[in-house]
Amino acid sequence: MSQRNPGIVGGNPFKLAMFGSNCSGGVAFTKLPERWDASWENNLKLAQMSDEAGIECVIPVARWKGFGGETDPSGSTFETITWACGLLAQTCKVNVFGTVHVPLIHPVLAAKQMVRSGAGPPNHEGKFYKLSALKGSPGPWDGKNPTVMNAGASPAGRGFAIRNSDLHFDHCGVPEDTAPRMHETKRLGRAQGHEMQVWLPVSILCRPSQKEVDEYLDHCIANGDWAAVDHVIDILTGTKGTRSISAETFRQKVKGERRVPGYGVGYVINGTPDYVAKELIRLHAAGFDGAAIDFVNYLDELPYFVQEVIPRLERMSIRRPVSARFVSP
Repeated sequence: MSQRNPGIVGGNPFKLAMFGSNCSGGVAFTKLPERWDASWENNLKLAQMSDEAGIECVIPVARWKGFGGETDPSGSTFETITWACGLLAQTCKVNVFGTVHVPLIHPVLAAKQMVRSGAGPPNHEGKFYKLSALKGSPGPWDGKNPTVMNAGASPAGRGFAIRNSDLHFDHCGVPEDTAPRMHETKRLGRAQGHEMQVWLPVSILCRPSQKEVDEYLDHCIANGDWAAVDHVIDILTGTKGTRSISAETFRQKVKGERRVPGYGVGYVINGTPDYVAKELIRLHAAGFDGAAIDFVNYLDELPYFVQEVIPRLERMSIRRPVSARFVSP
């Protein structure tokens, strides 16, 4: 596939993104007063902070209603393409993704929103869409297709990603156990005629000492919005027939794995800067190309991550200092 952004296509061996900041509460389901306020002002500050720090991209979560509970996480969200355009207008190098739910957004509308329509054929005869006499102007920036990420981790979703996308958003239990799948995904992508990257969602809680990490994690768990978490379990496992996991089992899983209550199956890293950097390096060694990171409060926690964790990644040569970016060796 034709690419256009050196930060995503080349750049650092291991890339970073901010994930889920367009949603109220972010990805953490807590009742803490400092939980993420997804105002436009905060989203803009985060995008500009990420831009300055050399973080490669910002990735949203597309939601149409919240998860209920006391705080209703994701009850307030920005539509992702509109949100992305606003952030891109006020940043320099950071990539900002938009999420398209195909059953709800017609591909011609999505193409026009992303000024990509000039790159497509005038007629399309497909299984799901039959289109004729298509016309669109302007075309995509620099005459090249935008980078496409697909988040389907099921066998069908992974297959679609391999055939059609540049970045695949996968999940991870034990990194070393996941490595064969990462390498297979990339091999199958090359067989389709293009290089693929594999990313994953990562929830991070980083503090100067393990004692501080444990105390704040206990605080998050004690103030979890468990009604919202229960709703997520209903969504993920279904309410009819046999359920693969109960709400109570998931509660125990959250507490047993020492994770901030939330949704999804992101990789969890709770620890000091040394530990967080070590775990990110471990993910890179397993074959992951990037991590989409969420915090309880992005603006409060990202500066410490940039100050303490990123330099450790640079010393291990999986990231380069911002001043060295985009310079030919």
